[in-house]
Amino acid sequence: MPSSSCLLFLGERPSNLYTLDLICHGVPSPLFFLKDLKHYCKHPERLSDVRFRWRNPMSNEGKSSFILSIEKQNMSRLYSSSYDPYFATFMKGESFRLSCYQCHYANLNRVGDITIGDCDSAKLYPNFHPNESKSSIIVNNSNGTYLWSMVKKNFFYTYLDLQYEAEINHQLSIPFKKPSSRSQIYSDAKKMSYWKFKSKYAAPTTIRQKVLAIVQTYIPFAYKWIIQRTLK
Repeated sequence: MPSSSCLLFLGERPSNLYTLDLICHGVPSPLFFLKDLKHYCKHPERLSDVRFRWRNPMSNEGKSSFILSIEKQNMSRLYSSSYDPYFATFMKGESFRLSCYQCHYANLNRVGDITIGDCDSAKLYPNFHPNESKSSIIVNNSNGTYLWSMVKKNFFYTYLDLQYEAEINHQLSIPFKKPSSRSQIYSDAKKMSYWKFKSKYAAPTTIRQKVLAIVQTYIPFAYKWIIQRTLK
């Protein structure tokens, strides 16, 4: 797909326009997402915050983790990715929209001036901010080079082995392969109750998870991290 296709709505490319694209894992159905949120709140529009890569502010490490954070009326609850069916099937690549499995943009011929996303090859750079999550910034053309020259002083960075990153961060190489379970998941999502669907596609909630949910909801924030560490 030509790089200009994402700019067709403008008719032409303005000289002062800079574009950025994402290393995208995939996108499930919005209706699937809404159904999942309704489990946590009958009226999802009343939720004040939903995060899928929650970073614990009480931790000494700057790494994000695969935790779902749901916040409503200043009360937050946390769930592991494996306990939420939307999150669990997303992590396995089983619930993407059909277009994601044949995405024209999942390759190194990027359409944006700059590409950003998770850095999956971070282990190659063990001495570079070892206790923090790392992102990739890929400069794709002269516009990207100019833009990066203007902002790089605001970043801590090291140079990336792009070919190796593309080998393990697969959406930089090829679209995610459509799994055989995908059609059945959406069929079940339409027909099953939430709890029946969850029992089939997510891990059963343990007593520890229930206790952590209570801690996150009712215990003052200053004490939450201590209790969480005790329960590990």
